[in-house]
Amino acid sequence: MPSLDSMSSRLSRYIVDSIIQFSPDALIAVDNESRILYWNQAAEQIYGWSEAEAAGRLLCDLVGQVWQDPHDEQLLHEALASNGVWRGDCIHIRRDGSIVHVDSLVTVLRDENGNRTGQIAHNRDLSEQKAIQKRAFAAETEFRALVDSNIIGVVRVAGDDIVNVNDYFCRLLGYTNQELLYGGVHWRDLTVSEFHDVIGERLSLLTTQGYVRPTRVCIAGRTARRPAWLSGWY
Repeated sequence: MPSLDSMSSRLSRYIVDSIIQFSPDALIAVDNESRILYWNQAAEQIYGWSEAEAAGRLLCDLVGQVWQDPHDEQLLHEALASNGVWRGDCIHIRRDGSIVHVDSLVTVLRDENGNRTGQIAHNRDLSEQKAIQKRAFAAETEFRALVDSNIIGVVRVAGDDIVNVNDYFCRLLGYTNQELLYGGVHWRDLTVSEFHDVIGERLSLLTTQGYVRPTRVCIAGRTARRPAWLSGWY
């Protein structure tokens, strides 16, 4: 019958192997000649090569590298030589020729005598994060264009605070930019009571959907109510 120590050791190894194999991040180990020793399921999904296809192949034959700065490759080798670890954002080329942005953590592997035997890379796919950043940049660019155009009133709010307005919005309501941003006027002060529920519902949809279709509302100016179309994006 196996000893408790033996069973515990096998269980620990099984747990570690499962975590590595089913990690959402690509884990790739290579020897000193950059031949692939380990290639987990996430590496298969991210780069398009199966574990069987990758085993023993040169890493450069399967994963292309695009250096954003010509000096980055040299910095990687210098960091591994001096510290045994390097981390940075990389652009890799997959099997189908498409690119993928990854956050890469590379660590030197050594034997019991301290001799270098290879290295292991832990690569996290940043595609979703980059897509979010791209959409945010596009939304910011569109918002800035609307603000600068002054053909419609534009206001940006954070909770109940007004954080940005354009000149047209100020003229529409009869306030100055300084009054709306720094004069104690809040978003709730500009919403007419009978439209509170509609505006609240539209803003809730805005945070969950990222946009709302134009909705007819009424907002409170300095001296009179103003009919308006409420629309926006998050």
